[in-house]
Amino acid sequence: MIGDANILPALTIPLQITLACCTWPQDTEVRHRLSFLLDRPWDERELANLLRQHGIEPVAWRALRPHQHHLSSEFAASLQAKSLHNTQRNLLYAGETMCLVERFQTEGIPHLFLKGQSLAQRAYGDGMLRVLKDIDVLVPPDAAPAVEAILLEMGYRTKFPAWQSLTPEGRKRRAVAYKDVTYVHPQRKIAVELHTRLVESPYMLDLLSLRPDRVTIPGLPHPIPTLTRLEELLYLCVHGSVHRWGRLKWLADTGALLRRMEPAEHQELFELATKHRVNRAVSQTYELISTLLLTDLPKPSSSRIGNSLTSASLRSVTRDGGLLHPEATVRGKIGMLWNALLLKPDLQYRLWELWRRALPIGDKQGHLLTPRQRLAYALRLPFSAHRKVTL
Repeated sequence: MIGDANILPALTIPLQITLACCTWPQDTEVRHRLSFLLDRPWDERELANLLRQHGIEPVAWRALRPHQHHLSSEFAASLQAKSLHNTQRNLLYAGETMCLVERFQTEGIPHLFLKGQSLAQRAYGDGMLRVLKDIDVLVPPDAAPAVEAILLEMGYRTKFPAWQSLTPEGRKRRAVAYKDVTYVHPQRKIAVELHTRLVESPYMLDLLSLRPDRVTIPGLPHPIPTLTRLEELLYLCVHGSVHRWGRLKWLADTGALLRRMEPAEHQELFELATKHRVNRAVSQTYELISTLLLTDLPKPSSSRIGNSLTSASLRSVTRDGGLLHPEATVRGKIGMLWNALLLKPDLQYRLWELWRRALPIGDKQGHLLTPRQRLAYALRLPFSAHRKVTL
């Protein structure tokens, strides 16, 4: 094991409780571990901050509900209320997803929904359990204009007005560097992220076969088209590793899927990772879940560089009790860049990643940068670390 097998006792009790809540399914061993941790002195406010920051309050409430006698009445009531509110929001998102499915099918537009409620159904057996910030839909690049027309007709507007004012040529230039555009419905307060590829780099992961696997969620009239289970797992491994697992929600989702897999399926995932040359991301994912969620998983092959990246990600996830975002410091920002560059042993990918991060052609808001602005951005990049506010 790359990570220290005894790392958990060195972590704060709230972070250990959070990691236990992230471990699904909640079998007898996990429940006993959670009960043991809750018996020890711990800070409710710190735990509340962790659950909120990492987007796992509904999952945590489901795990902590049998242990309510360890919680204060105020903390238990707060978690229960937030879980109920999340379910109500998920029902709103589910209805909107069904509308989009019907429109796309009517127009004959190939599409897949990413993560969201289909992932929650696969991972936890409950499509309403994840915290959703938006609806992620993946379409071929040439179908994006048609989808945008549908969204505008449904009352959506681009989140950033600058995008709407771009010329077709400007949109093409921006699409080279960014994988998605966000649309927001001003009345319903629902966001839709329109993706034309899975991750920012077109050289990292290409799964645009759009061969849907349909996930049925009880109560919804149509199944949700999404990635096949192995493709989704590979996507989650890459997505989490690129972002250095900045949110424990991603670890919980991926761990829940991996814990349900048969041995032969793990081997299929390793072969798929080899095909796309993202073994380091998969190896990192397996190691983190084995170490932090105490899950017995098969060990994928890894390299010295891959082991080094895994150790750095493990330190990043657990630093400052899990409350420090990976990009909160200059050192963390440099570590994120180094991690991203080494995740895939491909020169074209690395050159593109350096170009995108150091000399972007535009920003997420849709503004295109002049050559002088791009140079100024590159010069101040190492000093633009930010700290996420802990509520």
